[in-house]
Amino acid sequence: MGNKQSALASLQQPFLGINRAIEEGPSTTPSGYKRLPQSQRVEQAVEAACLAAEKTAGDSATGCVSCVRQHKGAVGVFWRVVSVAVRLYVWLYSLLAAVLTVLPKPVLSMIFGLTLCFFGGTYLATLAAAEAFRTTGGAALYDELKYVFAQAKVVRRAAEADDDTDENEDGIADVDQIAPHAFLQRKIVVALVALKEPQRLQTALGHLWAAYLAVLATLKMKFAQTVSIALGIADVVKVPAASLLAPAVGHVVGAKLKHWAVPAVNSLINLLAFLVAWYLQQVISAFYSGLRGARIFSTALLTLLAETVLPKVPDDFPSWMLCGINRDKFDVNDTLLDEVIGLVVFVAGFSFQLLGFFQVPFPLNIVLLPVSILEQFLRWQVTFFTDDSDVNAALQG
Repeated sequence: MGNKQSALASLQQPFLGINRAIEEGPSTTPSGYKRLPQSQRVEQAVEAACLAAEKTAGDSATGCVSCVRQHKGAVGVFWRVVSVAVRLYVWLYSLLAAVLTVLPKPVLSMIFGLTLCFFGGTYLATLAAAEAFRTTGGAALYDELKYVFAQAKVVRRAAEADDDTDENEDGIADVDQIAPHAFLQRKIVVALVALKEPQRLQTALGHLWAAYLAVLATLKMKFAQTVSIALGIADVVKVPAASLLAPAVGHVVGAKLKHWAVPAVNSLINLLAFLVAWYLQQVISAFYSGLRGARIFSTALLTLLAETVLPKVPDDFPSWMLCGINRDKFDVNDTLLDEVIGLVVFVAGFSFQLLGFFQVPFPLNIVLLPVSILEQFLRWQVTFFTDDSDVNAALQG
């Protein structure tokens, strides 16, 4: 009950949360010391990076350093946009999590069922990873994740307290009067001092890393056929494609770069094979997850109606309209209504994914952008970047 009350309280002022997410930051610290704008601090960090590159690489980095230095204002703007976007997504997902905590269990099951039915093929790797995380001890790992998050908040509070210092008493925060490399060193020391249980943190991070490898191992086994199809298509097509396309590519890039023609064609073939194989897997996953999700949704819907609506049905209500439901003792197996509802939802969900080519419509594509990025990352990890030794080690515990 206490968690639900706190979650409801967090929903009472959502627009204040948005304001905190999009603001650049206060111009002064809590004690009144002046702070530089975030964009200006980023420009200083870029300049420091340029100086370090010049000292390390010498003349070989002159062109790149000059380009970065000329556009450091744009880098500052880009960083500002990225930081605002990250804070907005953190605020949005925190709000969604707060809403989910106060919903009844049948409603949560309905949402989960619809998610499987309408997005089971679009986010097949992400949903499979979540299921693998749950089956590999998700509750215990969630506690480790909460501990790491709590330690991150400890470091953040220590960093904020460090920002609110002015030892030379000139009215300007000390962190804005030191070089960027010294700033980084200072914040590392602050973080190390704030963390009082380094061994406990190391253990938590180790468990999370082991869980990540175990999830990747599960995904690689689950989608081994998909990877085999992708590699098989690439191996069959590479030789004829290289013989046909490499001369044309070499002619386009010129004599100095023609030795890159064959690798470029091979990379393109790998990418196309990857897309074709995963599209086929999306169709299969959309079908099976659609069936499962529709079943979960229909069962949860009838359960919710039985708990809320059925007790209010008058005694003289025609029994045939209840479709076999026993008003005294509800049992979903007594009726075919759940199968009918499930079939309708399955057809809607599967058609939605197939006809839309597994693309998420606007504005859901904006809301689910982080999930889409995670999905593509997991697919690339499973297909190209998961070493078999890591998989075997994860499977052996």
